[in-house]
Amino acid sequence: MSLISQISKHASNSVLVNFKRAIASQLSQLTGEPETKTFECIELTPKKEFGQFAVIVPKLLASSGGGQRKKRKTTNEKSASLEQPKNPVEYTKELAEKFQPDTFIADTTPLGTYLNFKLQRIELIRQVLDRVTRERTSYGTFPKYGEDKTVLIDFSSPNIAKPFHAGHLKSTILGNFLKKIHEAMGYKTICVNYLGDWGKQYGLLSVGFNKFGSREQLLQNPVYHLYDVYVRICKEASEDNSISEEANRCFKKMEDGDESILALWRQFRELSITEYQPLYKRLNISFDVYSGESETHKDIPKVIDLLRTKGLLQEQEDGSLYVDLEKYNLGSPVIKRHDETSLYITRDIAAAIDRKQKYNFDKMLYVVGVSQQIHFQRLFKILEILNSTENDDSNKKQENWANQLQHIHFGLINGMSTRKGTAVFLKDLLDNQQQQEDLEVLSKIGEAAAEKVADIVGISAVVIEDFSRDRQLDYDFSWERMLDSHGNTGVYLQYAHARLKKADVKLNFSADPKILKDPEAFELAFQIAQYPDVVLKSFDESQPRILTHYLFTLAHTISQAVRVLRVKGMNQDLAESRLLLFWAAKLTMGNGLRLLGLTPLEKM
Repeated sequence: MSLISQISKHASNSVLVNFKRAIASQLSQLTGEPETKTFECIELTPKKEFGQFAVIVPKLLASSGGGQRKKRKTTNEKSASLEQPKNPVEYTKELAEKFQPDTFIADTTPLGTYLNFKLQRIELIRQVLDRVTRERTSYGTFPKYGEDKTVLIDFSSPNIAKPFHAGHLKSTILGNFLKKIHEAMGYKTICVNYLGDWGKQYGLLSVGFNKFGSREQLLQNPVYHLYDVYVRICKEASEDNSISEEANRCFKKMEDGDESILALWRQFRELSITEYQPLYKRLNISFDVYSGESETHKDIPKVIDLLRTKGLLQEQEDGSLYVDLEKYNLGSPVIKRHDETSLYITRDIAAAIDRKQKYNFDKMLYVVGVSQQIHFQRLFKILEILNSTENDDSNKKQENWANQLQHIHFGLINGMSTRKGTAVFLKDLLDNQQQQEDLEVLSKIGEAAAEKVADIVGISAVVIEDFSRDRQLDYDFSWERMLDSHGNTGVYLQYAHARLKKADVKLNFSADPKILKDPEAFELAFQIAQYPDVVLKSFDESQPRILTHYLFTLAHTISQAVRVLRVKGMNQDLAESRLLLFWAAKLTMGNGLRLLGLTPLEKM
């Protein structure tokens, strides 16, 4: 059963559910199929000339076996006559003839084995305006769904001592979207920025700083200087194995608590966080917790003991420890190196256990690239085994909390790599977009507001460029495409919102919907009506692309309506009704932009 159907069984914020229920109720009586199943089979039509909803009749009757519908007792002779097996096309025609128009459904027409339904236009407009007027910024939210539930979202997670590059953009904005949409679904959210601040690479950076670093440059431009040092030492390490060996020894000293190395590491960490915070503020993103791999160091011995107690640890000839996951086709990940230093997976096991104890979440999302898919499969499997009650003395069967963990993976932005020194820094990306938009808005709204507006438009362009794709697909980085202000872009969505300005007509929330008889008015109301279901689908699939493409369609529908549905110069009643419809469209567009993590603009 779809998420939309689950929620519609209780209380739904979707106007369209009312219309689908009306179809399902009558069609269920005609076919003898369960109403719940009938509801599930109702879908949007591909073309508006067919109507708004359709049912594929063979799909509806599939469980009855070749069109043979189950007999059921009825006092309605017309319904009883439809119990007999028919040719699917003929049966669809007969259903169309028997289906009676009502308050919700205006007309029913057959097209092959499709049963198409046209809605009562004025009733749809009336319900949409009533719902949006009552719910306002809550329109499209479902606060009861996730009530009393907590989700922990681990996202962004840049590596310290390196500039925040555009490759981190996907995790950062996707994680923020997941936060916003979980809040719309009623969840309490805990957002964690789990910094990459521990591991061999910081041993390598320490070696590099001793060789190439400058205290003066570190204070003047800390992260960019450290990035330059890191690229240079990586190049040397690729040509000289002794440098990697020295980095390993340096990291071992860090784990052993060597204060001379840790003091420098702490400085790198603090300077990095200071550098990142203005960018997060610029993106309108905040975190409840800043943590890092380094904070798990004290818990590593407990993790090793737990793994050993469960009989999971095995030792290699060189003395390193690993977990055998071969029977799950997940290989044998090393948990502890021969020099007794920890690894990424060891620290992630410790962090997950600590988070469960500290926050008792109902689910935890890791927003990390697809390249880490095997890592998370191994992590989840180890945690599942650790938390299994099969070998425990307790007779109580408890849910394994490892099942609450989810890897929300995404594709790569090709064309950048920190080690090769080809990273595109996010600050540069946003600054370039802001400068381009500055020229467009300066003459329209004045210099004082231009910089802020240009920054919001620039961020919108960058975010929507990413969100317009399936999150799981890779794409090539391109300045030209990301900064393009034409077509389906963030600039276009902001313009669609900003153009719906207040007219010289007072907004009347009691305006009469019955006079909105133009086809464009119905099409705009129908688009607005789809928003709650789009939110549900976006949440269910963790896909901002679904909401983004809906907003493109809404923006195009607004554009078509603005050309036809004049407000200025019309009689007062019609002007008020049209203005209320445009207000509802603007509010819906604004709600959607905020869910995507963007600030809707009033002027451009």
